[in-house]
Amino acid sequence: MERRSHCHLLAGLMLSTCTLLRLPAQDSMVSPSFHSNRHHCTTRLFAECAGDDFPRNTTPRGSEGKELEAESDPCCETLLPSEDVQQSLLPWLPHGQDAITAEAIYTGEVLSNTRGGLNTNRATRYRGMFEIVLNADLESLFGLQGMSLFVNAGNVHGQPISIPDVGDWQFVSNIDSSPKTQFTQLNEYWLRQQLSDTVWFKFGRIDANADFGFADLAGDFSNASFGQMPTVALPVWPFQSFGATGFINMTDDLLLAAGTYQGNKLGSTWGIPVGGKTGYVTMGHLEWKTASGPDELPGTWRLGSWYQSGDWNEITTAPIGEVFSFNYGFWATADQMLFKEESSGDIGQGLGTFFEYGWSPEDRNFLRQSFGAGLVYRGLIDRRDDDVLGIGLARVEFGTPTKAVNGFTWENTWELFYKYQARPYFSIQPDLQYVANPGGNGRDAVVTGLRFEVAL
Repeated sequence: MERRSHCHLLAGLMLSTCTLLRLPAQDSMVSPSFHSNRHHCTTRLFAECAGDDFPRNTTPRGSEGKELEAESDPCCETLLPSEDVQQSLLPWLPHGQDAITAEAIYTGEVLSNTRGGLNTNRATRYRGMFEIVLNADLESLFGLQGMSLFVNAGNVHGQPISIPDVGDWQFVSNIDSSPKTQFTQLNEYWLRQQLSDTVWFKFGRIDANADFGFADLAGDFSNASFGQMPTVALPVWPFQSFGATGFINMTDDLLLAAGTYQGNKLGSTWGIPVGGKTGYVTMGHLEWKTASGPDELPGTWRLGSWYQSGDWNEITTAPIGEVFSFNYGFWATADQMLFKEESSGDIGQGLGTFFEYGWSPEDRNFLRQSFGAGLVYRGLIDRRDDDVLGIGLARVEFGTPTKAVNGFTWENTWELFYKYQARPYFSIQPDLQYVANPGGNGRDAVVTGLRFEVAL
């Protein structure tokens, strides 16, 4: 599962800060940001290392993510056993056949703030997410050549931990949807049209983080900042937006993607967004695949930018500031396999690394830049070929004007996790995070947790 995004500051502090800065509390999609990317398929590079091909006429990420097994994304196929192995907890449930497939996934986690932050008294929280994913091949069903339908609906419940207990800006959990914490909604509904082997597009209510602002190997981390960089304006869960995204395979190793979306935050509703004060968001990126060294270890490099229309108030201590008519920024990500175990065969075990960087102008955004980097090892333990070990650092830096107004400086989060793939349909993931200077001016916090995911 994936999805991924969300507000970072104590709820009251966010509103009071927006008032102080003369920023409408819902105007900025960058600061505070709402993180997404809950369950991207993080084994893409591992699968490439094993020699799998990645057809560019699939949409391999995001809300599709791990759920989108119906699209036969090879990055996920390397995690799956043969067809005669049980791949869901309740195989008797209707999962569809051929033209229509359906999946139900439940993710739950227990997090505890054991030290520092805002509060450690009874600071243990449970949070869960249930999602149903539907894929329909409209060509097989109705003869609509090259067209398919994707629908995602879900429910989130339980209590978040970042706003009441940790006070961190980046959110220790990527299924935290604060400030609205419990709801049921139709997350996404979009059509995809294949125009040729190298050109396709999709349109509808879309999670933009499915296609932009991510690093493949960061997808198994729990901290929201790894999945969606907080300096990139993305209409993401739970605020997906209506828009369209297009893709062109320029060469076998070069992909160009661009999209435009309504920029307002619709929130947890079932309707179609309408234009608002935050205007429209346009973004694009260039993706380049590489193979390094004598072993041709795969890598993926992405460079992108975004532009959002609408009114943006200057962050300043002056009584009256400038009103900007647009917002913008850019990002860059890199994934690279460093080492492949010789005995791993087609599974593609080994060590990979990733890097993320985002920038936005500090005169109209709380954050001026964000960083993310980490190491991920698949199959480190003998006979545990699908287990994943990861360690990473996520950092945000507040702009000089924001520091002058409220004293926020920077925030670092270190995360260490081990994902134990107990069954093809069930995983358990212990997690440890150290949050330094949460919220830009808080007490260092230590958060421990346990996440599980089951495909029903």
